[in-house]
Amino acid sequence: MRYTLAYYITPHGFGHAVRSLEVIRQLLASHENLDILVVSDLPQFLLDENVGRPLSQRKKRVDVGLVQKDSLQFDLEATRTSLADLYGRRHSVVEEEIRFFREKGIQAIVCDIPFLPFEAAALYGIPALGMSNFTWDWIYQAYAQRDGRWNALVEWVRECYEKCGHFLQLPMHGDCSACPRRQDVPLVARKVRRSR
Repeated sequence: MRYTLAYYITPHGFGHAVRSLEVIRQLLASHENLDILVVSDLPQFLLDENVGRPLSQRKKRVDVGLVQKDSLQFDLEATRTSLADLYGRRHSVVEEEIRFFREKGIQAIVCDIPFLPFEAAALYGIPALGMSNFTWDWIYQAYAQRDGRWNALVEWVRECYEKCGHFLQLPMHGDCSACPRRQDVPLVARKVRRSR
C-alpha cells in the first residue's frame, strides 16, 4: 500500500528547504512505498540538487514569511500587507488545499513552517506535523509590539499553529509554544557530499 505525504516548505530563504529536502531524501530512501509532493514555489534546481531523484512539486506559496527589500533588509509594511491579504483569502486557500488533499490522496502533511496548511489538515482530518526552530507568530509578535495593526494577524497565525498535531522543535529555537505538542530533536542538516 502506498502512502502519500504533502510536504510544505516556506520559500523564505533556502535554509528551510535544504533541511527539509534532506529529511525528504532520507524518507524516500528508507520507505519505498512513500510518495512525497513538495508544496512550495522554491526553484526547481534546489530540489534537483538536494534530493538526488525526481520529486513532484506543486508550485504554490501558502505563506508570506518576510518580504525582503534585498538580501539583508526586510520590508515590514509589505510583509504586513501581504499577510493581511492572505488572511482575507484564508477560507478559499484552505478550501483549495482540502481539494488538493482529496485529489492527490494526501494522507498526512509536514510543514517547515507554513501555518495555513495546519488549518486545512485539521478540517480534512489528516495528521499534520511541523518542523522548525521557530514559528511565524513568534517572528511577527516582535513587530506587533511596535505596531498594533499586527496583533490580529499574529493571533490568527497562532490559531493555525495550534492545529499542528506534533511539532519537531529544532535546536536554537525561538518560542514555538503556539504548537501544543512539541518534541525537541537534534539539528537537521544535509550530509556532506565532498571529501575533505
